[in-house]
Amino acid sequence: MMHSDGKGCPMGQEAATTSGAPPGFCHFLGKPDQPFTWNGKDPRHDAEALQQLRSDMDSLAAAMQNAPDPTGKCRLPAGYTYVLQLVAHDMVDTSLPFWAGGRAAQKSNRQTQPLRLNTLYGGGPGQFLPAFAPDPNANGERIAFRLGNVIGDRSNTSVRQPNPPGRDIPRASLGATTGGTAAGLDAALLADPRNDQHLLLSQTVVLFMALHNAILGMLPPARRACHAGGGLAAADERFSCARAATELIYRAILRRDILPRILHPDISALYAKERPLFGPTWQGVPLEFSHGAFRFGHAMVRG
Repeated sequence: MMHSDGKGCPMGQEAATTSGAPPGFCHFLGKPDQPFTWNGKDPRHDAEALQQLRSDMDSLAAAMQNAPDPTGKCRLPAGYTYVLQLVAHDMVDTSLPFWAGGRAAQKSNRQTQPLRLNTLYGGGPGQFLPAFAPDPNANGERIAFRLGNVIGDRSNTSVRQPNPPGRDIPRASLGATTGGTAAGLDAALLADPRNDQHLLLSQTVVLFMALHNAILGMLPPARRACHAGGGLAAADERFSCARAATELIYRAILRRDILPRILHPDISALYAKERPLFGPTWQGVPLEFSHGAFRFGHAMVRG
């Protein structure tokens, strides 16, 4: 979580487009104008430098492999790895992956409002209606998250496992395009399909979806007579209220629980003083962060 202070990310659209970074991204230390070197030499064009680079990386990998087991000492329980993956999706959504060919402009970051749970809400019911279910307290308007049932183990027909309701992301079968029907529920009804990459992530997403629905249930029923726009305006107000509360809880988790666990104590102390997570002139996530430093979560995975 970095902030813009005039020394990091370029300010303004012109700076962002001339920094060598795609739209929606920036370079933390400015435009990288020096080629990568190892011991002063470019390993792409120097065989000796390439061999030394590989040797040093092998030594680093061996040191990491043989590092003391952090079990029992780690301040970051395993589940946080997957919460951080959700946070990553909430900061970066590239129209094309960076390994794909094409111009940099085609790889813009579509998450223009960081840490607002856009990865969960997308454009709301108006843009992706299948992800939402009718709210009985809002005249049936679709402002609650649709939740699915956990599919029990069907491999053992002698044991019928229950299907807990509302404990999975919503799924549907789109059927086969060449005729016939597809086996099972093959499509996740999510604003951001990346959030169904694996079970632990999808279950993390379900927690926030259920939180939104629980907050909706705490709100007073919508009243048509209180709104000039009728029931739809009342439903929009309920949806906005539940989303705002969910976002505040999400950011409180980030600030009070996650950041102290992953940041250096001195840096964490800065945000403990209610320093904004992002500056008012935020122009993009630093590429060095989103595709470099923030990948530390991959190193957290253990057997």
